Amino acid sequence: HTKKTRRILSSLNVIGATQIHPVLLAMLQKQFSANVLEDTVRALETVLVRYQLVGTGRPGTLERLGAKVAKRITDGDITSAAQIRAEYKEIMTSDEEFTSAFSRFSEPTASKCHYLLTRLEAHEKGKTGEGDGHVPVDTTVEHILPKRPGKEWELVTQNDPDLLDDCLHRLGNLCLLSKDRLGNTGFDAKAKEYAKSSYEITKAVAKFDSFSRELVDTRQKAMAKSAKAIWRFPD
Repeated sequence: HTKKTRRILSSLNVIGATQIHPVLLAMLQKQFSANVLEDTVRALETVLVRYQLVGTGRPGTLERLGAKVAKRITDGDITSAAQIRAEYKEIMTSDEEFTSAFSRFSEPTASKCHYLLTRLEAHEKGKTGEGDGHVPVDTTVEHILPKRPGKEWELVTQNDPDLLDDCLHRLGNLCLLSKDRLGNTGFDAKAKEYAKSSYEITKAVAKFDSFSRELVDTRQKAMAKSAKAIWRFPD
């Protein structure tokens, strides 16, 4: 396996990839080349993010398709990454559907949020030409509006009583920190710390004057635009 393949396989375990295990096993048994394996797992990562994680597609559809593709690989009918991609293309959502779903996406599982945020951060670093886009794995996921808001959040939550329920687990309310040390600190104090961050998606939060539902929506729409480029299904 190439280094990139190993990284993607690790990510797939976080997303939830049992439905594609038969495909990967069949490829290994048929001794597909390292390059073909890398091209395939990259495409399957996109499938899992667009269809299953963000798109909330039916796992049964993926399971049946995975079994079908694995059999065709075993029978020798499929011998290339392009042929595997063609099989999965039928369930791929359009860019418009994906960005719309991503802009509203909410996820309570920290490991999945961490995966999405680190990929978004790597993309931002790549755009600025800063380093190789690598994000340390020991970063933590920070809730801007905390799970248990203190007194400093009273005005925000009073002005929008449904804000916590609606936005707590949305990606627009999340960022990355090297250490989770801010807790339920108010937004102004958090923003000062975010401004010092080495993470682009975290520094960007400090540009907002205050916290509101609009901040969450604005950030997540920008994330969705980047997501379309990150998880693009190969032609």
